[in-house]
Amino acid sequence: MLHYAVLAQQHPGQAPSDSRRELEAFSKMSAVELAQKYFDHPPYRLFAIRRLIELGDRAVVPVLQRAFGEETEVTRRRFIAAALVSLSDPDGNYYEYITDGAREAIKSELPFPVPLSESVDSKSRPHYRRDFLEAVQTRGLDFDGAVQASTFELPGAVEALGETGDPRSFSLLLDGLHSPNIMIVRAGAFGLHVYKIILQYNRSLRFVPISRSKSVG
Repeated sequence: MLHYAVLAQQHPGQAPSDSRRELEAFSKMSAVELAQKYFDHPPYRLFAIRRLIELGDRAVVPVLQRAFGEETEVTRRRFIAAALVSLSDPDGNYYEYITDGAREAIKSELPFPVPLSESVDSKSRPHYRRDFLEAVQTRGLDFDGAVQASTFELPGAVEALGETGDPRSFSLLLDGLHSPNIMIVRAGAFGLHVYKIILQYNRSLRFVPISRSKSVG
């Protein structure tokens, strides 16, 4: 899945240990327990933010509001905002913050820098795509910054939008399918899949407003 593949590369060492015991303990934690363990101070861990989205417990909204104000790294901040939107926080600034980032990412003409069969973090020098090199040269972009943006930051912005499960994001996620960056395309497709699951879940409950305030699985 894009979400763990991309974000784990961006922030290595932030996923729980592979130890089965630790993974089991993590999976059994309540949202409040996760907030107590992982939200003491920034930087806040993406895997913990994502888990709070999955659990859908509004009891952690005050913790996430504080975390949003304290976090400075843009991708983590977007996912915290996504968690707040998914938990039906009434402050519209969170959704606006996410959509601003996603819209800029989708408008970007930067392709993914390497063929998907290669890794940007490979010890050997990667073979960069010609269209990526041309885009960087034509726009006079910093090369390392363009690699970072096209590999992690831009796809992450669209993925954060998809995590909200908000019906307002539908058309923007559709636009993401036309991006020259394959990771943005995948993020848009993932977000639309999340939206479909939530829609089916809420219909099964005969519940009209679409919200991720309750777990879908």
